[in-house]
Amino acid sequence: MDPQTPTFQPQQKGGSKFTTFLTVITIVFLVFVAYKNMDNITQLLGGGAVNTGTTSGLQIGQQVAIEGTLTANGDYINYTHQLETTSDGIFGLKSKTIDLNQYSGTVSIEGTVEKDLGPTQSGNSEMYIIDVINIIGNIALSGDMVGEIVPNGMYIEKAGLYLPEDFFANYALLNSGESNVVKVQKIGGTQTINIQYFTCKTSNQNENCTTLSKNFSSSNEKTLTTSNNDTFFKLEGTDSWFFTNNLYGYFINNIPAQDVEALSQYLILPNTDYVKENVMPKVSSICIDGNIVLAQADKSSLALENNRIVAKFTGKVNSGGAECKVAINPSLPNLGEKVAFYYPEAGSVTTTTPTTTTNGGTSLTTPSGVKQFPINLEKALTFTSSRGGYSIIFPSSNISYDSSNTQTDLDTAGINCSTQFNVIKYSDKANLDITPAVKIYECRVKNTVNIPSIYAQKTLEDGRVFLIEAVDPARVDFVNNIVIQ
Repeated sequence: MDPQTPTFQPQQKGGSKFTTFLTVITIVFLVFVAYKNMDNITQLLGGGAVNTGTTSGLQIGQQVAIEGTLTANGDYINYTHQLETTSDGIFGLKSKTIDLNQYSGTVSIEGTVEKDLGPTQSGNSEMYIIDVINIIGNIALSGDMVGEIVPNGMYIEKAGLYLPEDFFANYALLNSGESNVVKVQKIGGTQTINIQYFTCKTSNQNENCTTLSKNFSSSNEKTLTTSNNDTFFKLEGTDSWFFTNNLYGYFINNIPAQDVEALSQYLILPNTDYVKENVMPKVSSICIDGNIVLAQADKSSLALENNRIVAKFTGKVNSGGAECKVAINPSLPNLGEKVAFYYPEAGSVTTTTPTTTTNGGTSLTTPSGVKQFPINLEKALTFTSSRGGYSIIFPSSNISYDSSNTQTDLDTAGINCSTQFNVIKYSDKANLDITPAVKIYECRVKNTVNIPSIYAQKTLEDGRVFLIEAVDPARVDFVNNIVIQ
């Protein structure tokens, strides 16, 4: 009997079913893979174009270019900022190389997809985290967008630094002078230039601008002078520069010389030349009190008062001596605004025609409506000068004071002062050299000189004269009760 073979037929039929099953599974798998990688396939077919920010289908490590509105809103672990787009949802942004805090508003970014945080709290889309490597947009300053033309320029009063209109055609201002640093950046550039500033102080050799200028002028590697007559000194062997108007001092460090030279032409320091050439001709538009006008100034000087650069102009009103103080601000139409206007005919709210005192001189008239600094004669504070052989009795112990050598004529011919005292409330002693409330000058005065009415006068028997100015009108009573003997 021949061998039977039907038993092989079921096996062949079963193999056919298994093959069909594998084929179906393979097709389903390929469809699934194709669906999950549709974006990448589309990108390959489209010639490798950069993804423009769809919020689905992005891959870790993928390069993207996205435009949207930037806000400083992040969890500060995964991202620091958010970019909201019109059609692709919200992206989280971070950067290892760019300070995103410098930007605001509409920006365009390029970067790498670093992480997928999954659906947002609303569950509508995924949150992708982008590591930003390039950004184009508006530089932010205190919430406002800068980097555009600023009519009349911008004056940073706390730094005594004026940035003219054409500065903003070439540079962006990154801050407003916080922490004694003004930060700028050339438009189209990436390097931040820090301009460090400080108040000139004669009591501190490291902040004595006159001494620093002398030292650097004799040992500098290079100097340049701007159209405003500001001199920049490059320190020998370094990329550091120093410049000053003798009220504020400035340093720029670690910036190439050509970049400092380019920037210097857009920095204006209100100095004595600037005031004489630009502000003095406008004095008749600034120094006005009703019908009284200082038509012309004969002299000018600069000083810091209440953290502002103040110009003092002297001239005549109806044949009498007059003085006008102007807070400098080059961004204003008249380049400044009136602080005080003293003239003998009517006086001002702070000073009027002097009256005779029993201390061998004159005193000031207490202004109405101005609360005076409290005095306490029972707790007076006495300073004794062993060199000068005199004592100053201050009518309060709640003060701080210091003295320094000076050489000034107080803009009045016939006056020669050699010592200056600054006085301020004790709790404000950190500002003693910056914004003293009272100034006392030890002087020699010719008999024929008319002393300006802003000074109280105390005269010793040997002819020395002490001229006292109440810089703060709330210190007039304090000034009038000072005894010098």
